[in-house]
Amino acid sequence: RTLEPWGLLSRRGRWYVLGHDRDRAAPRMFRLSRVTGDVRRAGRSGAYTVPDGTNLRELARELEPPPRTGSATVRVRTGTGNALRRRATSVATSVGTDGHGWDRLDVPLAHVEELAQEVVAYGDDAVAVDPPDLVSAVVRRLHRLADAGAPP
Repeated sequence: RTLEPWGLLSRRGRWYVLGHDRDRAAPRMFRLSRVTGDVRRAGRSGAYTVPDGTNLRELARELEPPPRTGSATVRVRTGTGNALRRRATSVATSVGTDGHGWDRLDVPLAHVEELAQEVVAYGDDAVAVDPPDLVSAVVRRLHRLADAGAPP
């Protein structure tokens, strides 16, 4: 990608760069944590101008994909996951292979990454079950934490 950066913005705990994507000839927003490879400057300072009246927060709202509608299934150990429980549309109780009680919660899903962060924050008291992209997001976060040697 070739981007004329207009600015940086923190949104929902993540950093984004907004600007004009020369490849698509349109304004775009990119999450910085997803940028891979080397970033290099192309051109000289002042080679482009940010359009007058550009409001990064407003532009981010326009460019952000609409919230996802649907639900996710998360298993939580009995007596834990109170915030998830409050939002649950259904709860089913069972006993896990470890002999502990577990509840299977169906919770509304709007933002996969936000729910993944919440599941990870519960440590071994919560397990993402479905959808697959939520499970993948949780696994990615856990790998990053393990690589950094940090607790969830």
